[in-house]
Amino acid sequence: ISMRVKVDFEVIDNVLDINYNYQVASFIYRCIQQANPDLSLDLHKPNGFKFFTFSRIDIPKKRFEIQEDKLVIQSDRVYLYLSTPKTEIAMSFIEGLMKNPEAKICGAKFVVSNVKILREPKIGDKARFAT
Repeated sequence: ISMRVKVDFEVIDNVLDINYNYQVASFIYRCIQQANPDLSLDLHKPNGFKFFTFSRIDIPKKRFEIQEDKLVIQSDRVYLYLSTPKTEIAMSFIEGLMKNPEAKICGAKFVVSNVKILREPKIGDKARFAT
């Protein structure tokens, strides 16, 4: 059983570096650290398994433009998904988001507008996955 969290953000500053994954991971660690510093330290151990994964920043209807090494978001909302088999990680992430709902990632600025815990999908004999 895993927990999946969907975070809706309102876009404040819309220019994002094209290579932003490391900064999203750093943002997630900062959220966890605000709620549970010991857990954050455990997750940062160099050879330890991280026990969570996250999506790229999801821009509805792919409304963005690439200008050199920047991604210019042309939507007022974006989404981020986090999945983990450990409830403690998801709950610490959510608690950290609530303590500081502003995210600054690679030049862009977002504010949390909604957080939702998603049901685990039922996977049958056939399924399609995007990675």
